[in-house]
Formats: sequence, structure tokens, C-alpha cells
Amino acid sequence: MSLEIVMSIRSKYAEAILDPGCGRKDIEFRRRPPAALRTQDRSRILIYASHGSGMLVGEVTCTGLIEAQPDDLWRIAIARGFRGAIDRRAFQQYFNGASLGFGLLLESPIRYADPIQARGWAGFTPPQSFAYTGSIPASLLAAADAARSS
Repeated sequence: MSLEIVMSIRSKYAEAILDPGCGRKDIEFRRRPPAALRTQDRSRILIYASHGSGMLVGEVTCTGLIEAQPDDLWRIAIARGFRGAIDRRAFQQYFNGASLGFGLLLESPIRYADPIQARGWAGFTPPQSFAYTGSIPASLLAAADAARSS
């Protein structure tokens, strides 16, 4: 994997991704994805649980990206059997006014046994949506690597 991203994901959706037994969520819907995902085959996404703990709770591999009008994105996701842990109404509210939607295809979730308190980490600003790891303190990335191997 050549691309690493820290992505803010609401705690309930982070839990759905990291749920044991291959997760309850294997597609992450976004109005705007990291542009670099369009050219990468596989990317490591560090999950920052927003709206709650402020911790790096785990990671997941992004294996692809679907780009389509929101109604088509929903149909494609359902037809391919992806689970978004979101109902149709919430999906429509989220994409209201958007001409395009994106689905990040997720696999191989890893829940950190000891989540990392990232909020307040020197040099770390929680991303509103995502941040490339080049802007993340090296010490925080090292802690994530250690958490993955424990």
C-alpha cells in the first residue's frame, strides 16, 4: 500500500466497520473522497472516531472507489451486496444537493486493542473529513503501527 490516510468517521460508523466477523459496513459513502484514492489500488485508512472519543480506533484497507450520481451509487452498492450501515433516507439526506457521490470499498478491518488518544496529540489536528499522513505527526503514525501489531 502506498497511500495512507487518516479519516474522520462518526463513532457509530467506525464501530460498524470494525465489528468482528468482517464488519457490518464495507462501503464508506462520501460527498468528496481523497483525490489520491482515484489512482490507488489499495490504501490504508486510519480511522479517527469523531463525535465522541477522539481516538484512532483501528484501520481498514480501501480497495477501490465507486463514483456515480447518488441514486446510482445507492443502486450499485445494493446490487453488489455492499453494506453501508445507513438506511436509504439517511443516505438521501447526506447526499442532498450533491451531483456526485463516492463509495470507498473497504476490507480487512483491524480494531486496535488499545485505541490511541489522538485528540490533544502534539502536532495533530483532527481532520474534518480526512488528512494525508504526510500532515500527521510521525510519532502518532508510529503509535498506530505499534497498535496494529499488538
